Amino acid sequence: MRSLLKYASMLGFAITILSLTACSGQPNFDVTLDNGSDLAVETDHFQLTNQEVFELVAGGYVGWMNPGVSAILDWADYIILSDLVDIDERIEEEREFIENFFDEETTNEMLTMEGFDSLDDYIESLRLGLMREQAVYDAVEISEEEIDEMYDTLFSSTVNESDDGIDLDDGIDLDDGIDSDDDIDSDDDIDSDDDIDSDDDIDSDDDIDSDDDVDVDLDDDVDSDDDVDLDVDENRAMIEDMLRSEILETPGFDQEVLAGLRAEAGLTIYSSYFATRYENFLDAVIVDDVDVATGNNDDAVASINHHYLTIDALFDMVVDQFAFGHQSSLLEYINLNVLEEIYDVDHDIIRGNVNDAKRNMLEWFYPQMQAQGLLTERQIFNAFLLSHLQELVFDEHISPDETRVQELYDTHIPAREVQHILVDDYDEAADLITTLQAASGDELPELFAELAFEYSNCPSAENGGSLGPLSIPSGMVEEFEVAAFDLEEGEFTTAPVETDFGYHVIFVSEFQPALTLAQHRENEMQRLRMDPQYFESIMFDLRAGQNIRFHNEQLQTEYNAMLEQNRSSVDED
Repeated sequence: MRSLLKYASMLGFAITILSLTACSGQPNFDVTLDNGSDLAVETDHFQLTNQEVFELVAGGYVGWMNPGVSAILDWADYIILSDLVDIDERIEEEREFIENFFDEETTNEMLTMEGFDSLDDYIESLRLGLMREQAVYDAVEISEEEIDEMYDTLFSSTVNESDDGIDLDDGIDLDDGIDSDDDIDSDDDIDSDDDIDSDDDIDSDDDIDSDDDVDVDLDDDVDSDDDVDLDVDENRAMIEDMLRSEILETPGFDQEVLAGLRAEAGLTIYSSYFATRYENFLDAVIVDDVDVATGNNDDAVASINHHYLTIDALFDMVVDQFAFGHQSSLLEYINLNVLEEIYDVDHDIIRGNVNDAKRNMLEWFYPQMQAQGLLTERQIFNAFLLSHLQELVFDEHISPDETRVQELYDTHIPAREVQHILVDDYDEAADLITTLQAASGDELPELFAELAFEYSNCPSAENGGSLGPLSIPSGMVEEFEVAAFDLEEGEFTTAPVETDFGYHVIFVSEFQPALTLAQHRENEMQRLRMDPQYFESIMFDLRAGQNIRFHNEQLQTEYNAMLEQNRSSVDED
C-alpha cells in the first residue's frame, strides 16, 4: 500500500479538472461560442474544438476559484475601480524602483521570463491588483468608539497600574506602610515620650507633610499631559493603524469589500454556470451577505455599469490567463491523452490507488480532493491516472546530469556531530582548550562533555555541549560554521572562536557517512521528479512526437510563450 505522502506528491502534478463531463450536482456549462465547433487543437490521435477548450479552461478550478469567474471579476473590478481609486503615484513608484534597482539587461531578462514584451506591459499588469488593494484599504471604517476603546485598552493600565502608578492599595497602603499593630505599636514603636515626639518624629509640617511626602496631586505626580502623556489625539494615528491592520487581516474582509462594490455597481452574470461558481466562491471565503444578480442575455456573459462582456471576449481572457499556466486543465487534459497513447495502463491499478488513498485519508479524502478542484469520481480517477502516467514518464525519461552528480559528489562535505562549550571570557575558553590538549584521544569525548556540562552557558550543556549532526547550511552563525567545518573528525578548535554569543570551543566527535555517488544520483533524480518544469520539458518532446497542432492562433501564441519560459527555467536550473 502506498503511503499518504506518496499520494500527496503524485497529486501535486494533477490537481485540476481533467474531464469534459459536467460536475455531478452542478449546473451544465451554458455558454456557447459562435465559433465553438471550429477545431482548436489536434494530435495524431485526438482533437479538441474551441467549445471543448472553453469548457476545459473556463470550467476548471485554480484553488477555490473558477477561471471563468476569475476572468469575469477581473473585467468587472477594472471597470469599477478605475473610477473609484487613484493609484497612478504607486504605479510610478513601482516603475522607478525597477528602473533604479535593476539594470536594463536584467530587467529585460525578467520581463521575458514572465512573458511581458515591455516594462510598460508589466507595470500595467500590476494596476488591477493595486486598485483592489487600495479599494479594500479605503473601505476600512474606524469609529471614535473603537479608537477610545483601543486607547483605554492600551493606556488605562498606565494610569491605574498598581505597581507603577498610584494605586492606593500599594503605593500608600495604610495597612502596610503604617500598620497600627506593627509599625506604630502603641507600646513599643511609638512611645508617646520617646519615639513620636510630637515636635520631632512626626512633625506635621516635615515628616508627613500632606503636600510633600504623600503628595498625590494629579497635576504633579500623574499629570496626564506630562508623566503619562497619553492624549488620544496625539496617539490617534498609531491607534488607527493598529485597528486598520487588524481589520485588513480579518479573513474574507477583502473579498467582502470587493463583492459589495460589484453588487453596488450592478454586476449581473447571465450564465447560471458562472453565477453558481461565483456563489460557491463567496461561500468559500465566508461572504454571505452579497447576492449575485443574474439575468438573460444571448450575446454577453456579464454586464456592469452598462458595459457588456461578450462570450468571445471571455474566451480570449481565459485562454490568455489560464490555458497553459499553473494548474492548467487544458494542458493536463492534453498530457493525459498523449500519455495514454504511449503507455498501456491497467485501470484496475488506478482504481486500487484511489481506494488506498481513501483508506489512508479517511474523512479528509473528499475535502482534500475538492480543495484541488476534483469534484467528481471521474475527475479524481483522471488525476490519479495522470499521476501514475507521470511516474512512468519519469521511470523512462528522467536522466540526471552526470556532470552535476559528479560535482555534487566531489564537493560534498559530510555532516558531522558537533559539540561546543560557550563562555563569556576569552581566557576562560583558552584555559579549557589547554585542559583538552593535555588529554589523550580516548579521553577527549568524555572530558569535553564534562567540561561543557560544568562551564558552558549554552542550553546544550545538559547534553555535553552536543548540537547534533550539522551539515551545510547548518543554521549557525558564520564564524561558528566556518570553524566547525574546518575541523577533521576527532579535532577541536585550538583557539577560542568568537561570535556575538561569546567564545566557543568546538569539537567534532565524528563524521556522518559520506553520500555515495549513487546516493547523490538518487537525490538528484528525486529533485527532478519534484520539479514540474522538468516534467513539462519532457512532455514538450512527447507532445511533439504526436504532432500536436494548434489551429487557434491565440492558443498557439500562448503555447509558444510557455515553451520558451519552460526552456529558460530548465536551462537556468
